[in-house]
Amino acid sequence: MNEITVVHQEDDAYAIFIRDHVLHVDQPRAGGYDSGPTPLELFAASLAACVAYYARHHLKDHSLPHTGLEVGTHFTLLAGEPLRVGSISLDVRLPWSLRPSDQEDLLKAIDPCPILASLDVAPKVTATVTCSPTDRAAEPARTPQSLH
Repeated sequence: MNEITVVHQEDDAYAIFIRDHVLHVDQPRAGGYDSGPTPLELFAASLAACVAYYARHHLKDHSLPHTGLEVGTHFTLLAGEPLRVGSISLDVRLPWSLRPSDQEDLLKAIDPCPILASLDVAPKVTATVTCSPTDRAAEPARTPQSLH
């Protein structure tokens, strides 16, 4: 998988480079300029986009209408430290009716979304610090540390 790179722009604004795409994230409440969604909004949006992908393919594969599909999402943050998402709701919206059994099948069809699976079983996340050779401090190198 290609590397995704996040580059500081100014204050609390960052550019995200993904293949040939550039996304912008910003923290307007922390002094940013609202030049893009916050990282948490992007997190929730990526989950909704993944669910939409699986939902549309299920509908299409079962010869059901799929044009006009939308997925809405809301998230809440837990109080305290560390700040983190406490709940996420997803609403698969269709501009037509489905039988209850088809609705149940559609909800089951979104389960393979890898973002949902990653939320169910948290991945191991590691972080490292890499300094350019001219800026290296006289400290020993640090090894990757788990963020969990």
